[in-house]
Amino acid sequence: MESLYNILNKPLIVEKHFKPQDSRTFKIRMDNFYLNSMGKVYKRQQLDSRFTRVINHVYQDAIAFVTNKWDTMSFTNKLPKKPDVSTNWTYMQNREFYSHMILSNERLEEIKAKNRNIVNSEDYKKCFDSIEKTFSGLPKLPSIYLAVMQTFDILAFDNYLSYIYVHSYTNKGWNLDQWVKITPPELEHTQDAKIGLGLYSDNSFFRNGNFYLKFTGYGKANNKFCAVFDYYCDYSQVKMQEKNASNIQRNGTSYYHGQLWVSLDSHDIERGTMLESYIALQEGSVKTPVHIRRKVLCETLHIEETE
Repeated sequence: MESLYNILNKPLIVEKHFKPQDSRTFKIRMDNFYLNSMGKVYKRQQLDSRFTRVINHVYQDAIAFVTNKWDTMSFTNKLPKKPDVSTNWTYMQNREFYSHMILSNERLEEIKAKNRNIVNSEDYKKCFDSIEKTFSGLPKLPSIYLAVMQTFDILAFDNYLSYIYVHSYTNKGWNLDQWVKITPPELEHTQDAKIGLGLYSDNSFFRNGNFYLKFTGYGKANNKFCAVFDYYCDYSQVKMQEKNASNIQRNGTSYYHGQLWVSLDSHDIERGTMLESYIALQEGSVKTPVHIRRKVLCETLHIEETE
């Protein structure tokens, strides 16, 4: 048997070979804690969901395009000294949006060099446009934007997994206990992720700061042996602006960190966690400070859990 010393000092190769029509079901929970000026929770909102990810196309193990479909979604409002109020959001069932995961930058550049029509910027745009289509027609309510937030959490975990694949391929694996700095595309090209989605002004955006990722070690999640990655991003900018009233807006910053547990068997996400602090100023007739603490847990649902 290979010694523990050799295992820990050998680079970890994380390489996924997706196949069209591969599917995986996840459960995801988002808890939003609204804090007063003293840091005490005065309101808590919880969104529990299940969604299924289906692989649509895979291009030469370079990039995978996927469809995410909501299976269930349940919202719970929690106020101090009051009974919890829960609602099943059946109108979200079967709504879907598209995403993608990059598996290798080098392979992707080779594809583009040989045939620019196979993968281009329009493919990425379709992914983002599908989110706006998913939420079009729904009333512009704060509760609806909670579902939008959870959608972006799913996209975030897809991105983090992409970072793991890309670094592994480029560097022939991950070395233990070494932070890797990743500069998101929006910083390289001074572009923002537009998050208005027809519900808010097109000037609404999320701009990531530098992202740091580290292979921390090994663990076990859902009875599966996993590689554990820590990540953090200490400064991201967020702006939310009303669609028809530019003077009403919320400008703030986001600080977040968490872990990704990647199955050693499937090389896919077994568990993803995120803790985020969002600090902002709500501007309008009155300026109001906003402080929200977010906690997110996303896990693979195995067959015995879905029956």
